[in-house]
Amino acid sequence: NTFPLLAVIFFVFAGTLMARGGVAIRLVRMAEVLVGWLPGSLAQIVVVALGVLPVWWLGRRHLGSERVAGLLALGFLAYPWVATSAVAAIHPVTFAITFYLFCVWFLDTNRLVLFALFAALAMSTSL
Repeated sequence: NTFPLLAVIFFVFAGTLMARGGVAIRLVRMAEVLVGWLPGSLAQIVVVALGVLPVWWLGRRHLGSERVAGLLALGFLAYPWVATSAVAAIHPVTFAITFYLFCVWFLDTNRLVLFALFAALAMSTSL
């Protein structure tokens, strides 16, 4: 089955189109409008914490145990880089972690429209 390989190719192709067409910059501006009003790095902390959801969903689905999935999700939050980057100065790359995790979840559950949305958000963080 070559579907995952096609997804990677189209992911790169979409990123190239977004970079050349200026869509990525507009997505960043939209994100600033949506969460830019939050004080300090609260938006960054919330987005990083939301990364627990796809980690837990993927763990539950592929490991077959909610307890093990919960430990995996706690491990994600306890990982030193994730914990320190969430409360540090706002960096777009920190948002990419959660967006990529949601990309994997939506690709795994065959929800391609949501995968494309989060892929676009993830690509917009690397400007």
